Amino acid sequence: MIGDATAPRALAVFAVAALSGGCTFERPPAVPDPPTLPAGEHPIDSVASLLPGPGAGAEAGWALAVGDFDGDGRDDLAVGAPGRSAVAVYTDLTEAPQWIDGPADSRFGAALAAGDLDGDGVDEIIVGAPEHGDRADAGPLDSGLARGAVFVHALSGLRATVAGAAPGDCAGAAVAAGDVDDDGLDDLLLGSPCRGSYRYTDPSLELSILAQGPGAAWLMLSPLVGDVALGDAAAVYPGAEDFEQAGAALLLADLDGDGRPDPVVGAPDYFGAQWVNATARGQARHWSGALRGELHPGDASLLVRGGCCGADLFDETGSALAAADLDGDGSLELLVGAPDAKDFGIFGATWLLPGPASGEIDGLNTTVLAAPPDDQGESGGDVGRALAAGFDLDADGVPELAIGGPRDARRLQGGGVVQILEGLPGGYTELFSGGTVLTGTSSNQELGAAFAWGDFDGDGADELAVGAPGERTQGHRAGGVFVVDLSSPEGS
Repeated sequence: MIGDATAPRALAVFAVAALSGGCTFERPPAVPDPPTLPAGEHPIDSVASLLPGPGAGAEAGWALAVGDFDGDGRDDLAVGAPGRSAVAVYTDLTEAPQWIDGPADSRFGAALAAGDLDGDGVDEIIVGAPEHGDRADAGPLDSGLARGAVFVHALSGLRATVAGAAPGDCAGAAVAAGDVDDDGLDDLLLGSPCRGSYRYTDPSLELSILAQGPGAAWLMLSPLVGDVALGDAAAVYPGAEDFEQAGAALLLADLDGDGRPDPVVGAPDYFGAQWVNATARGQARHWSGALRGELHPGDASLLVRGGCCGADLFDETGSALAAADLDGDGSLELLVGAPDAKDFGIFGATWLLPGPASGEIDGLNTTVLAAPPDDQGESGGDVGRALAAGFDLDADGVPELAIGGPRDARRLQGGGVVQILEGLPGGYTELFSGGTVLTGTSSNQELGAAFAWGDFDGDGADELAVGAPGERTQGHRAGGVFVVDLSSPEGS
């Protein structure tokens, strides 16, 4: 029981006779117990309400973002449904959403962020559409991938468009927003992890192989209005080598304590299978937001590498990023997902770095949040594929973090899993052995594919939105979002 949602709320009235006449006293309303995080393992539908997807193949919940999109001072939720190339915007979770439709077959909604990029005082919905636009298909060595684009929408309509620099860039695969230059407007960081991709033929395997990457990320300073050219970027963060996919995950957070958010770029080397790139282990790179121009990995103030040892180095470090002050010391901790880590009995991990951090750091030399094998005795659960940090579900002043494993088979094949931990974990932490564990309730539900959090109902406690793009609605894999609200009947 999370608190006592059944506690009496009506006034209890009682009378006491007095010599001077009858006086009626009213007892104040019973105060319910404060909500508490439910310890142990729970099916997601026992602690959360569902916002279902719109129809078959919509993949609602693939990406999520929170902002104040209607200017009423309350957090709103944007839900990406890239299978439909659309975004649902909930300004009230008890009412139907407003839908924003993007270009057909563009995977509009595959990435989301929120921020005020035009200075009107209201957040816009920043939408990545990595399969929009012309494709690099002029010759047999071209990748065949799309240019991609980012669309900046208000509820009233489109505000700005940023197209990829070239066909094959898949711009908009990741997006982030924050006020990098301290001018009062949020700025845009967008990822093009496919930039520089090409095909080649392996003579020994007689296969055509897609060399995906090295990729890049771009910092665009606001205001952003109308058609915006990437050539106007204030800074560019190119990848260093083929297969790297720099820009596949992005974060803007003040990691150096100067009061301004800084760019962090994930380069998970997702496509670089070991037989192609034996040293593939992923990186996350942090630069000062004050730097301008073309910035390379050697210019980064912090570089987090994947696991140091073992035969299997392909851990996809940098697949997800989050930051929050988890211990109250005024510095942000950085969380870096490594969902394919498989060294030393680890089957998916998150590297946690106390802030401030700098230099070159191996993931295994950080606070390691490690997943054990799933119920199949395997990895492949993608634990660390999605991260969130800094929310406070029980309003106790201690922030929480969440780690998602959308393909985990801990209870059901591909059902997914979410681990919630409170405060700053210390030392090596085996996941799913403590804290709150939320599990998927159907096969291939993919619970934990994305997170967003905010106080959607204005009660002073945060709610956590959890994406499940494989959720079935009326027999169709429409996707959906589960909202964990400890003050609701589902959360009690």
